[in-house]
Amino acid sequence: MNIRRALQGLAAATSVAAVSLLGASPASAYPNWQTVGSTNSNWHCGTTKHHPASDNVNMRMCIVMNASKEAQAVLVVVNHASVAVKIEAPGIHTTWGAGGSCNEYRLASGVQRACFTNTWPLDCSQDNTYAVEYLKMNGFTGSVSHRVTTPC
Repeated sequence: MNIRRALQGLAAATSVAAVSLLGASPASAYPNWQTVGSTNSNWHCGTTKHHPASDNVNMRMCIVMNASKEAQAVLVVVNHASVAVKIEAPGIHTTWGAGGSCNEYRLASGVQRACFTNTWPLDCSQDNTYAVEYLKMNGFTGSVSHRVTTPC
């Protein structure tokens, strides 16, 4: 019985944390690149891909879902190159209606940044929930499209 209550408390705390993460006004997130640390169980990420213009710039698309079955797409980019690169996310598009973009940004060597869309209710009747982005890096465009199944 105590374990059950502890698990319920943990689930509630996780939900509060997710709502806190997603509850920020979308205007405060995009169109600017944000610092992002580690992810948790609310983050459903595709595989990491290299940008076609550089094996040293990695990117991946994630979907962050809260307890109310609302989600936002997040494009995470990390620069492993020895020099800074210019990145831009001209438009993130999703199957559930969330969208956003991030302005051009100078991404220093060894730095990771994320572009968040607005938060939007998921359509749980879809088999695959996914987001698509074309990341511009130093003027070259590379596609990041991941189908991520989220638990509804």
